[in-house]
Amino acid sequence: MKKEQVQHIIAILFLFLCSYGVYFISQNINLLKPLFIQASAVQQETDELERGVLSDIDNLNAITLDNAFFQTPAYQALVDRTVVIQRVPVGAKEPFNTDSTK
Repeated sequence: MKKEQVQHIIAILFLFLCSYGVYFISQNINLLKPLFIQASAVQQETDELERGVLSDIDNLNAITLDNAFFQTPAYQALVDRTVVIQRVPVGAKEPFNTDSTK
């Protein structure tokens, strides 16, 4: 067969496969429908979570604190006995050194 004939056969096969692909996609247009349904469900769930978070934020903003507690004698009698803990080095300076003299 000549090179030109092979090119024509390849071109015809390519056109046939493209035509079949277009026909297949047009017949199965619902291939992506499950993805759209899943995306819709995710969006609904996100909206519900967003409403819940916004509701919680509104509830937190509605809280008012009574500062009178800090003025009570019991609170004023509390003493801060904080002790500062010194940081100590963790591990060996040279972990791969097995010679104890160095």
